[in-house]
Amino acid sequence: MSEAPALLEAITVTVGTIQTRARVYRWAVVGIAVALAVPVLSALVFLSWRPLPWVVLLVPVVGVFLVVDSWISLRWQRRVLGLWLSRALDLSHFRTTIGTMRHLPAGTVAGMLGRLPPSEVSERDRPAPSEASVAERWLDRTRRQDRRTLLATVGATLAACSVAVAASVWTIAPLGAALVGLLLIVSSRWVGGRDR
Repeated sequence: MSEAPALLEAITVTVGTIQTRARVYRWAVVGIAVALAVPVLSALVFLSWRPLPWVVLLVPVVGVFLVVDSWISLRWQRRVLGLWLSRALDLSHFRTTIGTMRHLPAGTVAGMLGRLPPSEVSERDRPAPSEASVAERWLDRTRRQDRRTLLATVGATLAACSVAVAASVWTIAPLGAALVGLLLIVSSRWVGGRDR
């Protein structure tokens, strides 16, 4: 099988994924601006400090961005690893080719390529079951990182919003939920074991 169509598909998928991630990033910036501006403007309009604690809503906005961005990247990772497993794509050639495209953001490309097996592992002459296990190990690693991000995001959101509610209604009852949020944040470091 010729590598050219697979390489073209991998490059097309990569460029499309970068564009999608950029769109999500722009929406996240809008969400952050709204999460910051609405409470501040409400406080100014109503001459009250009570809306100010709701600035913490930027925590779930950032968290949603991180989770969505991770899902988009995981979808890309699956596509590229699928091409590699079908033996249609040489990952070292793909890395070299995508690295020469100067119009793509270097940091974003490097982060995405970091989700793939290293070239020296990926390009050895191995039987297909071994390649599948390498790909599955890399996908499992990404899934663990995604679960950690999601758990930390839920914990931070719960903690921040609980503190905001407590400050707004002048009661300490919601602070119990903040402790649960902190426990989720701390436990997110141990979810899924260590990365390989």
